[in-house]
Amino acid sequence: MKKTSLLLLICSLIVGSGYPLQAQNTIQLNLQHTVFGNPLDFQSFADIFGTNLEVNRLEYYLSNFVITHDGGQETLLEEVFLLVDAEGSNVTYSLGEWNIDSIESLAFHVGINEDFNHLDPSAYAEGHPLAPQNPNMHWGWASGYIFVALEGVTQDNNSFQIHALGDDNFHDQSHELSAEAMDGTIDLFLRAKCENMFIQVDVSDGLIEHSTINEAATILNNMRDFVFEPIEAPTGIEQKPKQTCSFYPNPSKGRVQIDWEPNAIGSNYVLLDANGRICRRGEITEKSEVWNTATLFPGVYILVAHGEANFHKRLVIQ
Repeated sequence: MKKTSLLLLICSLIVGSGYPLQAQNTIQLNLQHTVFGNPLDFQSFADIFGTNLEVNRLEYYLSNFVITHDGGQETLLEEVFLLVDAEGSNVTYSLGEWNIDSIESLAFHVGINEDFNHLDPSAYAEGHPLAPQNPNMHWGWASGYIFVALEGVTQDNNSFQIHALGDDNFHDQSHELSAEAMDGTIDLFLRAKCENMFIQVDVSDGLIEHSTINEAATILNNMRDFVFEPIEAPTGIEQKPKQTCSFYPNPSKGRVQIDWEPNAIGSNYVLLDANGRICRRGEITEKSEVWNTATLFPGVYILVAHGEANFHKRLVIQ
C-alpha cells in the first residue's frame, strides 16, 4: 500500500473513531499600556499619585504561561519568554502555535523562572528574549535577569531607575478571559495600568534602586496585584464590566460609608494617599461597611480595587 493511501486510511480511522483532529492555532497576546486610562506616552508628563513624572523606559519579562482552555484543560507554554517593551503603548507578541481552540483563562509570571534565570545569555541566538540586550536586561549569573526595568524623570528633573529582580520576586497571577480561534488565530487582550506600578513607590526626589528588595520588590508585588486586567476589544475601549462602589459622604469628615456592588465581594482593595502610600488595605467581605477616617490627614485619596472589582475611586477627606 502506498504511503499516501496509508495516511488517508489512518486519518479516516481516527475521525471515524470519534477522536477529531485538532488544528493548531496561533495565540497572540496584545498588551495595552495606559496611565489612568490614557495611552502611556514616553514623551509627556503625567500626575501619578501627586508626582508629575515621565516614563522613558519600561521593559519587563513575562514567562511561565499556563492557558486554561477547551473545557478546563491546562497547557503550560514551555520555554515561552516575552521581553515586553512598553514604548508605543500597544504591543503584540506571539505565544506560539498550540492545539487550543477556546481559552478561558491565562496565568503567567513577571520575570524569569529559576531554572532559566541563572543561565548564560550568550548561549541564546541574537533576537531571543533571553539573549544579551541593549539596554541590558541581565545582572550576572548569580542575580539573573532584570525582571522589570522602569526609568524616567520627574518634572523637577529628578531621575529614577528601578531595576527589579530576584527568584523570590517571581510571582504568579491569573486572569479570566474568553477567546475563540478565528482564522487560525486566538487573540488575548490585557491592559497594563502603569500608574499602579507606583503604589508605595515614591520617586518625587529621585530614586536609584537596582535590587531584590525595597521599591524593586514593591514594583513586582504591584505588577502581580494591581497592574494587569483583561479587556475585550483590540482598542481597549470596550472593557469587561467591573463592579464599583459608592462613598457617602464624599467629601468626608471622620466617617465614610462604602456600599459595594454585590459581585465585588471577594476582591481586594488598597486606599492610597496622594503620594501612592497605602493607608488601608483589605478584602471586600460585606456589601456595606463604615470606615473611621479620623486618623487620615485631609486630602485626596484613591481607592484601588483588584479582582472582580477592578477600578479607581476618588475619596476626599476634609
